[in-house]
Amino acid sequence: MPSPVRDETQREPAPAQESRPSRGHANRAKPLSTPLPKPGRRISIVSILVTLVVILVVAIVGTAVFFFFQPGVFDTRKAIDDFISKSATKVEPGKITLTTQSAVYLSTQQAGDIFVIRGEAINEYKNPRTAIAVKGILYNAQGEILKSQTAYCGNPLSDATLTSLPFNKIEEAMANQFGDSLANLDVAPGKAVPFTIVFRQLPAELSTYTVELAEARPVAQ
Repeated sequence: MPSPVRDETQREPAPAQESRPSRGHANRAKPLSTPLPKPGRRISIVSILVTLVVILVVAIVGTAVFFFFQPGVFDTRKAIDDFISKSATKVEPGKITLTTQSAVYLSTQQAGDIFVIRGEAINEYKNPRTAIAVKGILYNAQGEILKSQTAYCGNPLSDATLTSLPFNKIEEAMANQFGDSLANLDVAPGKAVPFTIVFRQLPAELSTYTVELAEARPVAQ
């Protein structure tokens, strides 16, 4: 039996070639991801100035503390403290006692209707007092203040004088700091000086009054 004729057109499939990576890709290194360097931090001029100021303040304080505790400086500080303590106002025992002698209404030709409070201020301090002043206060029935008037002691005003003077002259008399004939100057311990407080344009609801001390200066030694 004749052997079959081999068809040259039919070829066996060539063995599959192993798939290899391209040479060009095989040796290519993986790119490195490197962050960019950060810019250097700038030192602020303000920060430098603040630092210098702090250093300067610390140096000044340290120097002051050092010299403050030196013997000579300590004596100076003690002298200053002594001066301040001597200059402080000392509270002297004693008081000014007020007595009210009368409170009357008067009708005057020039000042109109007035209300007059008279009394005395007694120096109960151990040393003389100068420019003693009192304040009269008017109240209504509810205890509310209606009016006040301050007068220096040592200026007595009689009814006859009050009825003949205009009110501005009466005010001048009450404002005489050292009193008539200097009666309110260097008031000795135990001495009494008179006062006269005069009100005008009186409120209709006037019910009562009080008198209190307004001023009493110690005599400079």
